[in-house]
Amino acid sequence: MTALAVVDWGAGLGRTVKEIRKTQSADRIRWTLFERNEETGAKLKTLHDEGPDVTFSTSVKVLSTIPANVVLLTNVLHVLRPEEIAQAMSAIHAILAERKGVLIASEIYPLLMPEQEAVPVPAHHLANFLRTIGFGVPQVNFEVAGCSASCLAAQVKSGTATEPNFIETETVKMWR
Repeated sequence: MTALAVVDWGAGLGRTVKEIRKTQSADRIRWTLFERNEETGAKLKTLHDEGPDVTFSTSVKVLSTIPANVVLLTNVLHVLRPEEIAQAMSAIHAILAERKGVLIASEIYPLLMPEQEAVPVPAHHLANFLRTIGFGVPQVNFEVAGCSASCLAAQVKSGTATEPNFIETETVKMWR
């Protein structure tokens, strides 16, 4: 059986990898972890460098050349500036287009204490933005214990090749 290739974009300290490794499916997943914060990225590498199933990327440019079945974008967008969101979306589009993979973008509110100054991206804005830049997007919103959350599962629409400048323009529109 071919391994499922997963990119965890903004992996933090790798909680997703840690939890998935507790399951019987763990040996069928090949992870590429990306953390843009250098200090957190160094800790991430220390915590997860023991297995052949994990590779690390420190470059958005390199990430955009890695084909994957799934890209996870979990609680990441609210800490990115518009130009960083545009870079991420251009790369994610390239990553998923080759394998017709899925972007799973999720956000949980309220934000954690260290993130109180961050600006959350409302799910309907993100869904509309993703549709504009060439993704098909069903959307799920839910509430648990006083927190609200959104989870978008998006796929690159067949035949779309979106230019980075277009994505950046649309990112700024969404941000405003």
